[in-house]
Amino acid sequence: MSKISVCDINSPKEYNWEKYVQVDWREHMVSLDTGINMAYWDMGPEDGEAVMLIHGVTDGHISWMHIVPRLAAEGFHCYVVDCRGNGKTDSPHVDGGYTPQLTAKDILNLMAKESIGKVHLVGHSYGSFVAQILSAEAPHKFGRVILMDTAVSCAGNKILEDALKDVMNIENMPYEFYTEWATMGNEDPNFQKAALEHLLEMSPIAWKNLMTGTMAFDNEDGICHMGNPITVIWGTEDAIFTYEDQAKLLKALHGHPVKFVPVEGASHSGFWDSMETSKKYAELIAANCRL
Repeated sequence: MSKISVCDINSPKEYNWEKYVQVDWREHMVSLDTGINMAYWDMGPEDGEAVMLIHGVTDGHISWMHIVPRLAAEGFHCYVVDCRGNGKTDSPHVDGGYTPQLTAKDILNLMAKESIGKVHLVGHSYGSFVAQILSAEAPHKFGRVILMDTAVSCAGNKILEDALKDVMNIENMPYEFYTEWATMGNEDPNFQKAALEHLLEMSPIAWKNLMTGTMAFDNEDGICHMGNPITVIWGTEDAIFTYEDQAKLLKALHGHPVKFVPVEGASHSGFWDSMETSKKYAELIAANCRL
């Protein structure tokens, strides 16, 4: 595990994004053996099939606010986390950044601490990297693994390399940087405001550790060890992880039980492109968790 040095821990305060999130989920905070306090939320019948959803790099649990109520209405017991650096979860400085491997350790310890049994696993972008690692390290804890807008490696990704350069100067970034990062087509104004406020409240340490950890991801040797049935959902307009990235991932998973689901016209974050696409993605997740 990476060495933790000087910390920038979220202190108690008002979180502006909370007033825009109209979801009746239950909030929890857990002190983990990995050295952080981790926030998570759950919703849905406690005797329902369990699904854990892991967000993208700076998206926070609020990115699932249109997905979770639909899954809960279908009878699923949903768990959503704020990965380290996001929302109410701690943001310590860590040598090497918040790698997906480190976040996977957080998730496993959270499940142990909270006695969370076997779950289907849904990961978007950075969260899909975490899901790849979890499936390889502890397949018995998971059912189907759904990778949304994913890749097997971030090495050489020009868009992410440029984003990392910006984030290294995050202290001097104008307000427009955040509004551009939070841009989405979703017509829900509360969702738009919650996403922007979430970004504005993230510390510079969180931004730097998250992007550094993301760029360190290279699972070309490890992805073949995933031990669960897999669904890959990919938006055909994903400009970050292209069709070539999907082909490379599917080739690395050759011989595994994999279902590939392209969503025509969807972006890298298709599940929040609009209310209609949120509904479509929720249906895809529910259907694949029942396979």
